[in-house]
Amino acid sequence: MTYLNKLKFIVSLLIVALAISSCEDLSLADLDVENQNDPDRERALAEDADVQNLLAGSTADVFFEITNVYGVHMNGLSDQMTSTNAFFSFWDFAEEPRLRLNNRTTYADADVFYAPWSTFNSGVSTANTIIQQIEIDGQTLVVDGVDVSQKMLASAYFLRGISRGYLGAVYDQGYIVNPDTDLTQLETVSYTELINAGLADIEQAMTLADGVSDFTWDYLPTGDSWNIQQFKVIANSMAARIAASEARTASEAASMDWNRVLTYANAGLGGPNAADGGAMLDFTASGVGPFVFYNNLADWSGFLIAGGIDTGAGYLPTDLKVIKLLDNSYPANYPAAPDVLAPAESEDPRIGYYVYTTNFGFLNPTRNRSIFTNYWSIRMFGGNNWGQTGQPVVYMTSSEIEYLRAEANLMSGNAAEAATILNNSPFGTGTTTFSIDLPAVQNGYILAEEQSMSGGNTIAPDASVAEFQTALLTEYSVELYMIAGIGTEWFFMRRHDMLQAGTALHYPIPGQELEITGASYYTFGGAENTSEEGTADGANSWKQLLSSPAKTAGFSNMTQADSEMYGPKIFRKGEGGEINPTNVGPKPKRNF
Repeated sequence: MTYLNKLKFIVSLLIVALAISSCEDLSLADLDVENQNDPDRERALAEDADVQNLLAGSTADVFFEITNVYGVHMNGLSDQMTSTNAFFSFWDFAEEPRLRLNNRTTYADADVFYAPWSTFNSGVSTANTIIQQIEIDGQTLVVDGVDVSQKMLASAYFLRGISRGYLGAVYDQGYIVNPDTDLTQLETVSYTELINAGLADIEQAMTLADGVSDFTWDYLPTGDSWNIQQFKVIANSMAARIAASEARTASEAASMDWNRVLTYANAGLGGPNAADGGAMLDFTASGVGPFVFYNNLADWSGFLIAGGIDTGAGYLPTDLKVIKLLDNSYPANYPAAPDVLAPAESEDPRIGYYVYTTNFGFLNPTRNRSIFTNYWSIRMFGGNNWGQTGQPVVYMTSSEIEYLRAEANLMSGNAAEAATILNNSPFGTGTTTFSIDLPAVQNGYILAEEQSMSGGNTIAPDASVAEFQTALLTEYSVELYMIAGIGTEWFFMRRHDMLQAGTALHYPIPGQELEITGASYYTFGGAENTSEEGTADGANSWKQLLSSPAKTAGFSNMTQADSEMYGPKIFRKGEGGEINPTNVGPKPKRNF
């Protein structure tokens, strides 16, 4: 990377950081054009309140990205949803056999790869601006007569930690840029280094916040405020998720420091070492509408088309993987025409989170009938009107922390404790707590008790590894669907080799960035590339896992899996026109 190209990259990041409002619609090409009307850094941050607004704006952008529409594509890679809809390239990520990721600038929907990269790198840049001013330049920032320097410094480290952590979770490599970074020596680092740097930042944020009298974290545009104890619970919870997301394969997971994950999780939501005594059970912000700050991922994924609740179809319907986890007699691939699957049957009442329909909606049999489904999620249905004030933006629940604690114990050799935790979680007798009812409850589509049900399953301490993996996969796929942010299921499945063969294990650097830096093009994925590093080999894919004869007693509500794979031979995607959802009703502000 030449000095000029490195400088262009940093200048781009700085310009992004100086944008108070969301810059998600911009491209690096836009940012690379000199604009004499743009304020310089000194003028833009002339007032201390401007710096605080910069921090709040960037924090809002980063946390919006965690629940943004780009998680739909990651859900396709992890078989959470299915689609033959070419709109926004949804089909490319759900197709079987798996397609190779196309991160070139010529790809019709290059923003799929670029938007998270841009937003999280912008978060890093904003945090560095504030850390530079306070920690290095020694400035004191006073807003409305109150010294907010240390509060903002702690919050800047938290912003940088979350941003770096997600860059490391989503991409194979990235940059670690600090305020004093020598631009002539800037090089990419691995996802492991990004995650470690992010976790160090989150820990520093908690340390700094501890030293602030009456600390509150209130930089989301929702009016929500969290005190020091709650902030530490949130920080530890997010750190646990990020730390667990480091491993890309089962081999990497086996050698990972699971004690670090367990330490964070134990101090997270509802954990035994939580700073608030375990009182806070979910990290949820109150959405601002219409369509200002909301769960954009759930808005797209929980949309209903072509009819009412009893006759309609999901725009991005629930993949058969999720249903098969609840009824293992169900096929993993949809059968050929004219067969239509009957409703699934399960002792797990959470089958009620999904509506059965014979309306296939936008699923196109000429494209690939084997990835069809009859289900969509009513639990996350918002009457096609997600994005209103008072609707929840759920980032994490104590249920996810329970699953992380169970997994960390299992991976550390303590299966008995893992079983105890799982049996007390929503997998068994527990339920997920929401501080704000889901829109399906608010709008009267389901009852309050129907948004949080106990699975009623049990798992024995001496259950097989496959049984523990299936239990955890069930919880990630059923319980956390659309309430855990982008990539959560993808991150979990890759570290247990559960992804289908040819699925990318992470995103490459976006093509826009590769072109700016002059780096060579590369990518991951494709069914023909299973021996390639960065592409899943399918060694323990969920289809194989659920048909494994190694499953034994111990996991009560799962029947013996079928050994037969159903459906026709799957084929490669052919050419076809784009399906534009013109008949699904108004969809304001999609933040592309």
